Amino acid sequence: MKLEKPLVLIVDDDEADQKFIGKILSKADMDVALASSGEELIKLLKNILPDLIILDIMMPGMNGFEACKRLSQKKQTSEIPVIFLSARNDTEAIIQCFSMGAHDYITKPFVMEELIARVKTQLELKKKEDRLKELNTNLEKMVHERTTELMVTNKKLKDYNTALQVLLEKRERDKEELEKRVVLNTKELLMPFLITLKKKTITQKERLELIRICENNIEKIISPFVSNLKSKIVELGFTHKEITIANLIIQGKSTQEISTILNSSESTINFHRNNIRKKLGINNKRENLQVYLKRLEN
Repeated sequence: MKLEKPLVLIVDDDEADQKFIGKILSKADMDVALASSGEELIKLLKNILPDLIILDIMMPGMNGFEACKRLSQKKQTSEIPVIFLSARNDTEAIIQCFSMGAHDYITKPFVMEELIARVKTQLELKKKEDRLKELNTNLEKMVHERTTELMVTNKKLKDYNTALQVLLEKRERDKEELEKRVVLNTKELLMPFLITLKKKTITQKERLELIRICENNIEKIISPFVSNLKSKIVELGFTHKEITIANLIIQGKSTQEISTILNSSESTINFHRNNIRKKLGINNKRENLQVYLKRLEN
């Protein structure tokens, strides 16, 4: 792929100097445009935008100082590098050129190699400045996009947090209500029968009936806590006893504690625990059954 040549605009009222400078730059692989005065330079800039301008000072009509000042006042042309090329070598002229925004100053007569070197230096600097501005523009665009994304994300997080807060408050209210119901149900559905069970006057048949009623009522009381779990594991063929044991495991009860609560031997509880593992497909004995059941419950 052939690279585009830089365009250098030569502004000089001396036609011989124009052609000589143009020839030098053309051989240095640059495109050249010509203007004979400051006014012609301003007109040309309406149609072309050169990469660099070589500007003489002493010209009829608008001189180089005024032309350079005009360039610096317009955004489109203010960043074009300007090299003054003049027969004037006095300090005052040089200072005034730089104060007008010139990038370099070369006095006539000049050395061809020096002219080419200085032109290439300014073109390379301009190229790097343009690249840096492009990178800055892209960076600003990226920052803007990321900032917008962060604002959207923060808005979503705020909405999520608000929704979560509402859910947590509802959950806390539900928990308090559930606790009240459990306490009330325990008093109404268990305590009267337990008091009766303590009496020595009741028969064995009455005692067994009361125990059966207590078991049924316990099932009613704990049903809100095991409903989620029960709905998932009942399909796996869990027995009523296994569902009860699974719920106690979730509560963190040990085998010994469960055997005491259910009035069963530890070997019986272990037998049911192994059945629970088989039905859940837990083959790895290192898998914590309580953690697994808690995940299943949620």
